[in-house]
Amino acid sequence: MQQIKLWSLITFLLFILNCTSTTSVSHNSTLESERNLETALMDLTKQIAISVPEGQKKKIAVIPLSNLDGTTTKLGQYLAEELTTRLCQTQRFKVIERQQLDKVISEQELGMTALIDPHTAASVCRILGADAIVSGSITEFSSSVKINARIIAAETGEIYGVAATEIFKDAEVRKLAGQKSAGQSFHKSASLDNNVEEIKKRDESYVEVGEDQNAIEEHKTIIKSIPEHVSSRIQIGNDYLKMGQYNTAEKCYKEALEIEPTNLSIYYQLINLEFTRKNLSGAKRYINKGFSIDSNDGILNALYGEYYYRLGLRDMQNKEWNPAIEKFEESIRIWQRTETKTNDPKWIKFLQKGIRSAEKNIEEIRKVMW
Repeated sequence: MQQIKLWSLITFLLFILNCTSTTSVSHNSTLESERNLETALMDLTKQIAISVPEGQKKKIAVIPLSNLDGTTTKLGQYLAEELTTRLCQTQRFKVIERQQLDKVISEQELGMTALIDPHTAASVCRILGADAIVSGSITEFSSSVKINARIIAAETGEIYGVAATEIFKDAEVRKLAGQKSAGQSFHKSASLDNNVEEIKKRDESYVEVGEDQNAIEEHKTIIKSIPEHVSSRIQIGNDYLKMGQYNTAEKCYKEALEIEPTNLSIYYQLINLEFTRKNLSGAKRYINKGFSIDSNDGILNALYGEYYYRLGLRDMQNKEWNPAIEKFEESIRIWQRTETKTNDPKWIKFLQKGIRSAEKNIEEIRKVMW
């Protein structure tokens, strides 16, 4: 019997990891008296709070609100700090400490512009163990400032709540809006940013010509400057994996895990490593650890389906036909379940490809058995 070639989600999944309109504002004579900063904050807090049903306390993170060009001013930071305090006081939210949020964003090399994207914000939420993230934008007009906030669900990346208000641009607001956020942890210095980007470009060129060791040295340069740079540790692990140095790759991944123990992207790499080693029990162990962080994570569930697919291939090679069919059927059930939780056409395409491959294997086995 011709054995069906192993189809894997791994390459696609890891590739995925490494993937406001302006309205005219009417300024009436009561704006100055009715829309000061305090009133606007009360308004925003109320609108955000009512987006969460009573009795369903949410764990959230609040990031500084940014201008439309992605820059952050003192006003954006002030609004975030005030919202953090006020939302916590509503008793409807558990709010993540600002330092913890800063740390994750720095490690993931994200700026405020990236966090405006709902899916990127959702990814940060999952790393933090948060249910949602509150982000927003600030739009300046001649005599007022329009503030838009949104609540983004970690599980889906969907915006499930919005809030908007307008404040009069008095002297204090003008002062805050005119000051760039000095020393903000969301942005490294321009020289360091440029250095990291330049190293990444050189790394890509090394990888293209197969000079993985040079790529590794480039990322070690980043780690020397930023010891807690998780993505560089992951990339070094990936390079060692390509070179067949599995134990060294595992060491790099585990070092990254010590820095960020709830970062699911590290678990994806460890699962991939164990699949490459053909160590299915090791892969299952890391899948279970990932599920302890987020059992609804789509990538983990897709990898769980692949775990059963590979079990089926192993039974198939050993001519254990009934156990093989059971494993392939389980992989199909898991992938079908995962498929219903996503609207992303790329995800659907690749999950369906895995399902078809498992079904074809079952068909081949039944031909032999009959």
